Amino acid sequence: MSDARSPAPRRRIGARLRRLLAALTVTSAAGGAAAALSAAVPATVGAQSVERPEAFDAAGRLPVITPVVAARLRLGPPAWRVTGDYRAARLYSLGDSGYVVVVTRPSGVVERYSLTTADRQYLRDRTRDLPPGIDEQITEGLAEAAAAVTGSARNAFLRDQTIIGLTIYAPSFSYAVTNETAGRIATYLLMSGASFFGAMSLSREFEISATQNRLSTLGAVHGGGAGFGLLYALDASEDGQAAGIFTGALAGTAAGLYFGQGMTQAQVAGAGFGMDALGLVTAGYLGAAGSFNERDQASRLAAAGVVLAGLTGAPLGALYPRFVGYNVTAGDVSTLWFTGGLGALGASTLIANSDPTAGQIMLTLASGFIAGTVAGDRLLVKRLDHSTGDASLVGLGAAAGALMGAGVSVLIDTDRSNEALIAGLATLGGIGGVAAAEYYSSPRHDAGRLATRLKLSPTGLALAAARREGVHPILSVSF
Repeated sequence: MSDARSPAPRRRIGARLRRLLAALTVTSAAGGAAAALSAAVPATVGAQSVERPEAFDAAGRLPVITPVVAARLRLGPPAWRVTGDYRAARLYSLGDSGYVVVVTRPSGVVERYSLTTADRQYLRDRTRDLPPGIDEQITEGLAEAAAAVTGSARNAFLRDQTIIGLTIYAPSFSYAVTNETAGRIATYLLMSGASFFGAMSLSREFEISATQNRLSTLGAVHGGGAGFGLLYALDASEDGQAAGIFTGALAGTAAGLYFGQGMTQAQVAGAGFGMDALGLVTAGYLGAAGSFNERDQASRLAAAGVVLAGLTGAPLGALYPRFVGYNVTAGDVSTLWFTGGLGALGASTLIANSDPTAGQIMLTLASGFIAGTVAGDRLLVKRLDHSTGDASLVGLGAAAGALMGAGVSVLIDTDRSNEALIAGLATLGGIGGVAAAEYYSSPRHDAGRLATRLKLSPTGLALAAARREGVHPILSVSF
């Protein structure tokens, strides 16, 4: 379903990553952290549905349509609904379930468009007589698209790893290896440069996809946090905690590169959301129980609990787009942050006019976030398919609406003594802002699952009942 590419075998990638870790002098420590983080990001699981590639034309000459080819064929709605900038579109047959066009955008996002039988016939008719020279245009278009994808992802990887080197690798490494100011400055500068050249060397040896870069960036940030949390839970010194940040960040980068090659953008977004959301909610409930009040054994156990929750949330979030009964995009996952935030804001109205303790605040906000996330899943994700641009508009609408609601509350309560009124009207304004953003951005309706989970074959059942020799599939299960 995704663009054809030739990533290096996993053994080869693993060997190169180990050499890079060795060059950064923490091979043994990073290996242990990598094993811990590996549990947080799942390997590729079984396909969600059976999709067979099919050429657009009856003669089999047109396996891919690029924007130039679509323009020459004068493809248009309602059968051809692909608009905007894209790199390539491919057609897949779902058997009796119909057809789907898989479109790759310049950002690496993969979108699916369902086709009816009439739509498929339209494409056959439009591609019956192909213009001369179209084969060369397809080849050139795919070559340019492949080069653009590779170059864009590689440049993004170099940029992100350089930023991570300046903000995570270098500070934590310099703090861990020496206590002298001059030594820390020198080590920081050396490690900052080594981060860039190490990333450049790695990106030249094998192709890095957009999902690998995104997951490796998330892995570095969350891996550094997990390393700090685990070393804090073990009551390590400050130098030890800094070493935990460094090795955890390196392990997170390695895990992201290794597992990201088999994931979609929605899965990567889900993994990041699962890590953050479950970690934050767990921290809220543990804080409500008073676990972080003192720097004692209870706080260290709570820190370990937050790390474990984050590691558990990663695979759960990555599996979310696969195992729900509707289509989930990366933009859909982003909208959950805004609905969760509105849920937390709305829940705060219950305690705003009292004198709540820190524990009560954490409990209320965590519970409200969960409620808002569930509401976003039911009302937005299940019904619509959001692009990343749509999700950004939803966030802006929520913020603008909340500000307007808060402004109205100030007009009503001029002395601003009723904090519950402010929070309540801000929440209502945010909900109204989300509704307005959905109306004006007009995201696509949810595409649904591309195949049913259970499919009965009447032919196989009849042959089996007649006791005909051979293998006769009766019931197929899709995941």
